[in-house]
Amino acid sequence: MVNLAQTGFASHQNPRRKKFQNEQLKQSGESSTASALVSLQKPAEAKLFLQTQSVLIRCQGQEKIIRAVIDSGSQSSYVNEKIITQLKAFPLRTETVIHALFGGDKTEPKNNKVFAMEVSSLYRVFSCGFEAFSEKKICGFIPRIENDEILNELKRKKIVFADFFREETDINLLIGADVLGKLLTGNTVVLECGLSAVETKLGWMVFGKGSCRIDNILPSLSMHSMPLPANKLWELELLGISSENEKEKYDFNLKDFNDKIKILPDGR
Repeated sequence: MVNLAQTGFASHQNPRRKKFQNEQLKQSGESSTASALVSLQKPAEAKLFLQTQSVLIRCQGQEKIIRAVIDSGSQSSYVNEKIITQLKAFPLRTETVIHALFGGDKTEPKNNKVFAMEVSSLYRVFSCGFEAFSEKKICGFIPRIENDEILNELKRKKIVFADFFREETDINLLIGADVLGKLLTGNTVVLECGLSAVETKLGWMVFGKGSCRIDNILPSLSMHSMPLPANKLWELELLGISSENEKEKYDFNLKDFNDKIKILPDGR
């Protein structure tokens, strides 16, 4: 980009400016700094999103909005112990659980408390009751969809995304295969970015691997060092801007030069 800019300036500069620039290379002085705003377009980034929703959980008269992940690979549902404590819930019973992990490994037997709870959509249109095991931590961080391109497409298609609760980022509920079958409606929409929107009775969830293009304008500081005296920075001629008097004088000299030029018989 710098080479193109230099070529462009060189092809349009007048002789006086060119002479001035040649002289300034021989001088020593202060350096100047120029800044530029560069528009960059990032290539499409592929991101993976899991099946998450914001739901309203009720337990023994107490309720709270939490984030939930839908996992059809889990035979049971789980709730975070922290939420159980906040809701002041009492367990129904205690069961011994062994978790079968990916790769065939199994955990040691562990006693988990079982709680009865009710989960509903944020608009309280639908609710269902089920039992869930308590667990100290459900899973690690799961990102929420915040890309404007995806959210605008959902809005255009009148899909109300159910994971927009901004204050909570932790996953505090896992809805397993024991409950998922009661929630699916059969409505599925494939988005332009490749993600899938699936409707449940608790709301829409968007998941899958999709590519979204993001346009960003990033500041870029371009440092051009020139051995130029500070007082020369104020001269407009350096920027290619001439006063009206200087322009008339230059045009007169150029016309006078063209009028007086002579071509010899030998072509010189």
